[in-house]
Amino acid sequence: MVTLNVPLRTARNLLDYANEFIDNSYNQEFIREAIQDKMRIKRAIGRAEGIPRSMLNDFRLKDMVR
Repeated sequence: MVTLNVPLRTARNLLDYANEFIDNSYNQEFIREAIQDKMRIKRAIGRAEGIPRSMLNDFRLKDMVR
């Protein structure tokens, strides 16, 4: 595991970019990898803010990993 020292705003912008990529991509393999990367970023934000992993849901139905 690598810890990145980036501002919270930058991490949240990365999540927005990942959501846009997921919405506009057609390749299922790329979408799956983008969702996994997005969830890693969310877990890192949660760890930094002290939010339990069970509380980190996105409620984006498109992001269900199949």
